[in-house]
Formats: sequence, structure tokens, C-alpha cells
Amino acid sequence: MSAPGVFVVGTSHAVASAEAREHLHLEPSEILEALTPVLLRSDLLIEALPLVTCGRLELYGVSNRPVRAAQTLNRLVATQTGFNRTELSNNTFQLQGREAVQHLLRVSAGLDSVVHGE
Repeated sequence: MSAPGVFVVGTSHAVASAEAREHLHLEPSEILEALTPVLLRSDLLIEALPLVTCGRLELYGVSNRPVRAAQTLNRLVATQTGFNRTELSNNTFQLQGREAVQHLLRVSAGLDSVVHGE
């Protein structure tokens, strides 16, 4: 087994239209309700963190199998929103390792917003 890796799957203004983002929006309670069984029933996710704003849905995770974990979270989002695989892949992004961490830092610093600093 390899060392745990950080990953993110999500959508934002950079990859999806406002209409698609609206359709992909999930309330934090919906995400936690859907994530809890995944966290409790498998060793796939070590940690998970949802980031939800009016224009962004991102699911960060730590896993020994980050590619598989990201696929699982994408399926979870598809199930919750009714998007099919093609719609989901056309309106979301996925980053791993250093790129995922850099993205999180850019988002938290307000550098990846429609209005910088927001």
C-alpha cells in the first residue's frame, strides 16, 4: 500500500456554467449524509472535507488509493445530483497530490474566485 495521498474533486466557475453549478449544488448536510457511510464502511477514505459555497462544490480527501477514492466521490455526487458520467466529467475537475494542495491554498486565499479575495 502506498502513502496516503490528498485529492480534490469538484466544480467551480472555472469549469462549469452557472446553470451546471446550480444543478451540482449540494447542501453540507446532504454531503455529510452521503459521505458518512463511505467513511464508516470502508478504508477507502482516511479523511474527507466538503467545501461548499454558492458557486463551488469541492470534496477534498486523503486516501491510500486516491484515484479510486476520487472516482467513488464522483459517483456519490452523480447519484446525489442526477448527473450522468458525461455531464459530471464535463462540469467537474479532479486534482491529486501537490496540485490538490495548491488548489486548496489558492481557494482559501481567495485567488480562485470570480472576484479575487472573495
